[in-house]
Amino acid sequence: MKNFKMLPLAVALTAISAGANAMQELDDEFMSEATGQAGITIESTAKVDAATVAYTANGGAVTLEDVKLRGDLAADSGLEQKIEIDVVSNADLAASSDALDQARAARAAGDAIRINVGDMDLSADVGAIRLNGGSLGRVTVEGVSMDGTDTYIYALDDGENGIGLDTTINQSIGRVIYKDVDWNASTNAEVADTAGEGNGTLIINDIQMSRIDMQGTEIKILADQTINSLDSNGQVTGTYTADTISITTPEITNGKITVGSIQIGSTANSATAQADAAAYYDESIGGAVIENLNVAAGNVVIVPNAGSSEGITINQQVNVTNADISYVSGLVDAEAEATAVTNLGLSSAPGYYNKGDDRNADGVGSITAEGLNLNATVIAGISVTSDSRLAMANNLENASFGIDSIRLGEQSLGGLSVTGLTVTSGATIYAH
Repeated sequence: MKNFKMLPLAVALTAISAGANAMQELDDEFMSEATGQAGITIESTAKVDAATVAYTANGGAVTLEDVKLRGDLAADSGLEQKIEIDVVSNADLAASSDALDQARAARAAGDAIRINVGDMDLSADVGAIRLNGGSLGRVTVEGVSMDGTDTYIYALDDGENGIGLDTTINQSIGRVIYKDVDWNASTNAEVADTAGEGNGTLIINDIQMSRIDMQGTEIKILADQTINSLDSNGQVTGTYTADTISITTPEITNGKITVGSIQIGSTANSATAQADAAAYYDESIGGAVIENLNVAAGNVVIVPNAGSSEGITINQQVNVTNADISYVSGLVDAEAEATAVTNLGLSSAPGYYNKGDDRNADGVGSITAEGLNLNATVIAGISVTSDSRLAMANNLENASFGIDSIRLGEQSLGGLSVTGLTVTSGATIYAH
């Protein structure tokens, strides 16, 4: 009888033992497969819609109406993303053979979060931008493509609380379209200007940004900083004390930005024109290239406006050296040609020209500001007035500006130098 009573206990112990052995085998197998796979991967497909997005100040408002984010607007497909997240130890960063990792380890107070956003395609549409109910027009951005990029985020080790942010921008935008029309959110349709003063289209095609290196960006919130105050005309009227958001921007070396073409007209809306590269660009006024973009490390300070006025004031130090800026009276940047065919939905290559090309038969030429240098401190105040006008005050003091050579094609027209430049201005933007 005693042995019979012990039988259930023996069975239970046997079951527990077997389960433990099985669990051990599973854990060993799982851990073996998971070796080197630490971190999180997020794959998602999303559509984003917002009826309104509004910024309010001083009783007025700037409103974005009927906002859409998609992978492709025409196909109404979702935005597909693959994001990988890892925590990288400071010791591993310091031991890396990569000089950027070593510098990151020195700036960081501890470990860093690495976020890799895989290749991403995005399109966005804003039905209307409104001030006081009146429409400033609508904006569509198509074919935003971002190459897979690592971004590192970490706490700063400099005696002040703040965030370090390291990334490199390599991005292209198929086209940005501005239409001077109103928008009916209930019917999801454009409303033409019956007075005949609008209805036109401005399109910026094939924007490419490469080698824009933002390694070493620092973001801090600092208390009780002394800020210059501006009146509505951009004049400095005194100083005030406020908490600030301080963004330290790193040096940018040899960056490049191109705009394939700037187009005035509505041909882009024609399916026939999109199938014919030449017809698509009939209304182009040319393109632009910025090469050898070298920007010294600087600082951007964002603060509340002085007094009781709601809004923001931005202080920024700008120091650009040896950049080349070109206008081409045709399409620019041959290396982007294949990308443009894809991003713009053309059936054939439109035929690009580089700066300096002499194509008299096509009427294509270029003018270049070679070796451009700019040193300036800019103060800008931005607010929304009670009657929903966007008010801006700007101040530029004791700036210097120079161009080593102004070239028409390959021929130099000479250089240009401006020193002691001071500009104060005030402006308002409103719907009419």
